[in-house]
This record gives sequence, C-alpha cells and structure tokens, in this order.
Amino acid sequence: KIVLAAARPLTLREVNIALNILDCHNGSDHGLGLQNVNGFRSWILDACKYFLDVYHGRVYFIHQTAKDFLLENSPGNGPREPDWLGDLTMAACH
Repeated sequence: KIVLAAARPLTLREVNIALNILDCHNGSDHGLGLQNVNGFRSWILDACKYFLDVYHGRVYFIHQTAKDFLLENSPGNGPREPDWLGDLTMAACH
C-alpha cells in the first residue's frame, strides 16, 4: 500500500521507515528498529515477490501493469480472488 500511494518512487530507507514508524515525538529515527539496507532490500523483494523491484536504491513496481492489477476494481463481479486484493484501493492506501 505504501508503494501504491506514493507520489514518487520511494527510497529503500523511506519504505523501511514507513513500515517501522512508531510514535516518535522528536522526529528522529531512533528506536524504529530499522533493518540495514541490504537486509531490508532482500526482505522487501522476497515479501513482494514479482510486484516490486529495487533500482538505484528506489522501490518501483516491476511494470505499470502490476500496479494496475493491484488497483483493478471490478464492481459487480463478486469477491476478488485472492481475498487480499479486495482492500487495495487508492483510498485504502492513503
């Protein structure tokens, strides 16, 4: 959802922070539990399989059709398969 909602390609660090952010009053990343860049890169590529790729330190969809597939809305066609596709809308991402 983070990559879908982003207005621009995010860096690995930005995605890492977005996934780990806690209520930090001073705005620092102290205590977020961030993974090192290489570990996070491996994790995100494994977790998102063939939907995301990392190029020059930024996270992208492998192709526009991957993003379109995730956002595809088929009202009246019943539940989407698999079930997790049902809550991927731009409104839900934001």
